[in-house]
Amino acid sequence: MRQRSEDENRALVTAARLSSLGLYMGLCIGLCSYLGLLADQRWSLAPLGTILGFVLGTAAAFYGLVREISRVSSKR
Repeated sequence: MRQRSEDENRALVTAARLSSLGLYMGLCIGLCSYLGLLADQRWSLAPLGTILGFVLGTAAAFYGLVREISRVSSKR
């Protein structure tokens, strides 16, 4: 079995980090939307809580996306 070069190892780490962004974004949006739905049910805010949760989740996901991309691009 051949040894991977340092560049190949870095490329694999970068690919793994970027591929996890989909999961991160889905969790941010899904969890915040769910919490908004719970707020709707508890305080009769429908659909304000769900919409606000979705918007906040999307903003958090976008922030994480930009942060991770800038982190990956600064290491090159």
